[in-house]
Amino acid sequence: MISSIVNLGKSFGILLKFLIYTVFLKKKNFSHVFILDKISRPAIAAKFAKIENVIGPGIKNQKKWITNKNLLTYKDYQNLDYSDQS
Repeated sequence: MISSIVNLGKSFGILLKFLIYTVFLKKKNFSHVFILDKISRPAIAAKFAKIENVIGPGIKNQKKWITNKNLLTYKDYQNLDYSDQS
């Protein structure tokens, strides 16, 4: 019972952060978004905010939401530092 309440709270928190990202990006009217992490939430929020250029490493599910064609492999992502990844 308690674990389901905690999971509901986590899901609500994730949804709230996603909505905050989307509203922020839409309000600022950015033309490009650079994502330096492998999570896909900022890339999805950028798509919902209708930003044309979403650039990121493209690891795992993130590659579905970014617009750049040069993607890193998961092995590259683990072995390279941020400077080399970009």
